[in-house]
Amino acid sequence: MVGDESKREAFEAGWSRAMSFPAPPPMPEGSFGEFVGEVGFAMVWNRERLSPRERRILILTVLAMFGRDDITQLHMGSALDLGDLSSDDLEDMAVTIAAYAGLPKGVAFNQLRQRLVAERAESATETAER
Repeated sequence: MVGDESKREAFEAGWSRAMSFPAPPPMPEGSFGEFVGEVGFAMVWNRERLSPRERRILILTVLAMFGRDDITQLHMGSALDLGDLSSDDLEDMAVTIAAYAGLPKGVAFNQLRQRLVAERAESATETAER
C-alpha cells in the first residue's frame, strides 16, 4: 500500500502544477487510469527541467495540433488561472499555430481563447455586481 500512497501523492503534486481545479479527482482506476495518473500528471508535471510555462506551451501546442479542443480548453483555462500564460501569450500561440499547423488549427485555438477570456470577464462582472 505504501507504493499506492506514493503514487497518489505524486499524482496530486503533478495535478496541482497542471490544473487549476481545487482538488484532484480520485486517482484514475484500471491500467489506463494508472497510466494517465502516473505519466500524464506525476511524471510529466513533476519534472523540473522545463518550467510550467514551457511545459504548458508544449502541451497546448500538441493538443491544438491534434484538434483536442476539449482538453485544450482545460489546459488553457488552467494556464490563465495559474498565471502560466496570459491571454496575449495565447493569442501569439494562435498566430504561430496558424502559421505552422494551418489556419483552421490556429483559428480553433484562438476561438477557445476568446471564449475563455469572455467567460472570465463575464464571471468577474457578475462577481463585482454582487
